[in-house]
Amino acid sequence: MISTEFNVIDRIQASTFKSVTLRALRPQDMPSVYDIEDESFHSPWGKKDFRRCLKHPKCLSIAACDPDTGCILGFAVLDLSSKEFAYLLNLAIREDQRRRSIGRQVMESLQSGMANTQKKCIRVYVEERNLIAQMFLKELKFQAIEILTGFYMDSDDDCYVLQYRKR
Repeated sequence: MISTEFNVIDRIQASTFKSVTLRALRPQDMPSVYDIEDESFHSPWGKKDFRRCLKHPKCLSIAACDPDTGCILGFAVLDLSSKEFAYLLNLAIREDQRRRSIGRQVMESLQSGMANTQKKCIRVYVEERNLIAQMFLKELKFQAIEILTGFYMDSDDDCYVLQYRKR
């Protein structure tokens, strides 16, 4: 278990893809995380952003690892400070590992982990131009609930607030 509040499954099987091992991010993982972040976003998080989340008691930082090599294939950062919502702050998968069900395994574990919490939903902010993320999250039953104009300082894109509500 990664968090006592959020019951995250240690290992998830995918029907046609290799399963990944999920565990808490560790300080020694950060060089790989920075590389994945840089190749994934046009405005990547800085090291200070990651350090703040790793230290914060209400942030859940997850590494998706190759079960054979331990290599970091991706990561997710979730803010659990709200009583009702979990906020997905960051999710990224190594470029050469995308389209192999890793992101789906991470997200499905977070969704199933909500069952034992007071959290009613997971929310995420997605840039208008990030169609890949929008389609990915739509497949996972996320729905757009709000559009924020002028949300991003470094972009003219609107921000879509997407939400997954537990059933």
